Amino acid sequence: MKRIVLLVLIFVLNFINSNAQWELCGSGFNGGDVKSVVLIGTNIFVGTSRGGVFSSTDNGAFWLPKNNGIVNNDIRSLILIGTNLFAATYGDGVYMSSDNGESWVQKNNGLDILYLHTLVVSGNNIYAGAYYGGVFLSTDNGDTWTQKVNGFSGKSVFTIAVSGDSLFVGTQAGVYFSSNKGDTWKSKSLGINSYKINAIAVKGNKWLAGTDANGLFISTDFGESWEPNIIDSTADGNITQIVSFGISGNNIFMGTYLYGTYLSTVGGITWSPLKSTSRFGNIYSFYFDGSNIYAGANGNGLYLSTDNGDSWSQKNSFINFTALSSIVCGNKIIFGDFGGILTSTDNGNTWSNLSPGLTHNNIRSLASYENKVVAGSETGVYLSIDSGNTWTKKNVGIENVEVSSLAIHGNIIFAGSNTGRGLFLSKDNGNTWTPDSVGYSPVGITSLVMIGNNIFAGTSNHGVLFSADTGKTWIHKYNDLADTNIASLTSVNNNLVVATNYGSFGNWTVIFISSDNGDNWSKIDSGIQLHIFSMVTKDNIIFAGTSLGVMSYVQNGNSWLHKFALLNSKSVYALSTCRDFVFAGNSEAIFRAKLSFFTDVEEPLTIKNDDFNVFPNPVSDFLNLQINHRVNPMVDYSEIKIYSIEGIEVYTEPSEGFKPSEACKIDVSNFEHGVYYVKVGDRVCSFVKI
Repeated sequence: MKRIVLLVLIFVLNFINSNAQWELCGSGFNGGDVKSVVLIGTNIFVGTSRGGVFSSTDNGAFWLPKNNGIVNNDIRSLILIGTNLFAATYGDGVYMSSDNGESWVQKNNGLDILYLHTLVVSGNNIYAGAYYGGVFLSTDNGDTWTQKVNGFSGKSVFTIAVSGDSLFVGTQAGVYFSSNKGDTWKSKSLGINSYKINAIAVKGNKWLAGTDANGLFISTDFGESWEPNIIDSTADGNITQIVSFGISGNNIFMGTYLYGTYLSTVGGITWSPLKSTSRFGNIYSFYFDGSNIYAGANGNGLYLSTDNGDSWSQKNSFINFTALSSIVCGNKIIFGDFGGILTSTDNGNTWSNLSPGLTHNNIRSLASYENKVVAGSETGVYLSIDSGNTWTKKNVGIENVEVSSLAIHGNIIFAGSNTGRGLFLSKDNGNTWTPDSVGYSPVGITSLVMIGNNIFAGTSNHGVLFSADTGKTWIHKYNDLADTNIASLTSVNNNLVVATNYGSFGNWTVIFISSDNGDNWSKIDSGIQLHIFSMVTKDNIIFAGTSLGVMSYVQNGNSWLHKFALLNSKSVYALSTCRDFVFAGNSEAIFRAKLSFFTDVEEPLTIKNDDFNVFPNPVSDFLNLQINHRVNPMVDYSEIKIYSIEGIEVYTEPSEGFKPSEACKIDVSNFEHGVYYVKVGDRVCSFVKI
C-alpha cells in the first residue's frame, strides 16, 4: 500500500513540476482593462475587466489580487463610502468589502438587473447604472436597492454624473436628467437622441456628452440643445469616440479611444492633447488625490501624473496583457500585445512600455534584423531602427491591412495578412509596399520565415509556398501538405518546420520537417490534439506554443523526443528564447522557464507503463483505457481511479474486468482543463484534458 501511495505522489510531483517551472516575469498584474481606480489611505485599488480587484500598498510597484468572495471578475466600477469599498460587476451585481478588500459580500437585495456599467456615490446615496435596467438607488449602504426608471424605462445606463440631488445619465439613446434623486426623468437629448453616451461631465452651466461614435457634444442651456465640439486628433482626423471624463478643480480631463487624454481649462470649450498619453490606448477612468492624477487604461494599465498631466509614470507591467507576438533583438526581448510593445533587457525581470510613434497598439506580429524591428498591427506596419525604442508608421501601399506575419532581411520586408489580403512586399525598408501575388486570391498568410535568401509562406488553405527570388515567383510545395491549414512556420538548423492544423476546428496538429526546401517532409510527431499558435527554435530544440502550454522537441538522432510544460491551461500565442530562458506569453502575462528544463527529456509527455495505455491524449470528451498485449496477473484491475494534478481523486469506478482486445471508455468531458493521472492497481498513466 505504501508503494502505491508513493508512486502516485511521485507522478503528482512530476507534473506539478511541469507547471511550476514557469515563473512570472516582472511584478505587474494582469486583469484586463482598468475600469476604475480608488484610494483608501495609501492603498490603491483598481477594478479590472478580467482579473477582478487588485491592490497595491507601495504606490503601484507590486500588486495583489483582492477577490475573496467575488465570483465574477469583470469589475466595471469601484466607489468608496467611509471605509466600505463597493464593486459593480457585469453579471453579478454589487459586492462590498469593509476590510480593505480582504473579503467581499454581495449586496443585491432589490437589484433586479445584475449587469452593471457604473456606480456613483452622492452623500450616503449609491446609484447603479444597469444594462437595460436604468438606475438603481441604495440609501442604506447597499443593503437594499430601488429601481428609478420613471420616464426612461428600458434604457441601458453607461455613465452617471451627480450634482446635489440632480442626476445626469448617458444611455444608448442620449442623455436623461433627474432633479429629484431619480424619482422622475426627462430626456435632454435634442439632436443626440440616437447616440450612445459613454461619458458625461457637468461643470457649471456646461454639460458635456461624450459619444461612442459621434464625438463630443456640449450644452450651455442645461441640456435643452447640444452643439458638436469637433476635436482634431492631428493624426487620423477628428476624434469620434469619447470614453471618459474626470474633473479636478477647473480642469476637465477627457479620455478618448486610441488618442489618449485631452485637457480643457475653459469648461470644455477648447481642448489640448496631453501628448504623452497617446500611447495609453483607451482611458477608461480617472481618480484625483490631491495633486496626483490616476488614469486607468485598456492597453497599458494604470498611470500616475503629479504635474497636471504633463508627464506620466506607469504603475504596473501587465494589467491588460495578451501576448500576440514576440521577437528578440540583440539582448532585448520584445513582446507585442493589444496595448503596444513591452521590452526587457534583463531576462524579463523588469519591462518597459516602448510605444512612441505607435498610434495603433494592436501588435499582431514582429520581426527583427540586426537593430531593425518591424511590427505588424491591425492597420499596417511600423518600423523601428533603434531596437524598438521609437517607431515610425510605414503604411504607403499597405494602409488598413491587418498584418499577422512578417519576415525581414536587409531592406526587404514581407508582410502577410491572414484576413484574405494576401502578401505584401517592400524593397525599401518599408517606405513603400506592393502586393506580391502568390498565385491564389484571396489567400490568407498565416506565417512567414526566411532561411538564407529563401522565403516560405504558410497559408490558411493552400499549404506552404516557396520563393527563391525575393517573391518574384512562388512554388507550391504540394507533397504531404496540399490544401493544408498552416498554423506556424520556423526553422531549425536550416531545416523548415511546419505546424499544420487538421480537424473541423483545427484542433489536431501535426508537425513536419523538411531538409530540402519543402520537397519532402517527415513527421516530428504523430499528431497532438492541441492547437499550435506559435513556434520558435533554439539550437536543436523546437518550441511550440499550444492551447494549454508549451511543447518542446529535441532531436535525438533520427527521432524527436518531446516534453510538455503546462502553463496555467492557457493558450500560448507568443514565444521567444533569449540567453538561458524561453519566454511564453499568454492571455495573462509573460512567463519564463529555464532552457535546461526542456533539454532534460527523460520524461516524455505521457507517463507510460507496460500494462495499459490511454488514448486519445490529449482528450476532450471520452478517454479510452486499454490493456497492452495481455493481462498482468500482478496488477489489480478491480478499480479505476483518476487524480487531478493536485492529487485529488476526481473519478473512481469498479472495473468489471478488462479484456486485451477491448477498451474501457471514460467520460471526461466535464473535467477541467489540465493534467490528470489514471491509476489501475499500482500502475499510473497520465493524460491531458483539453
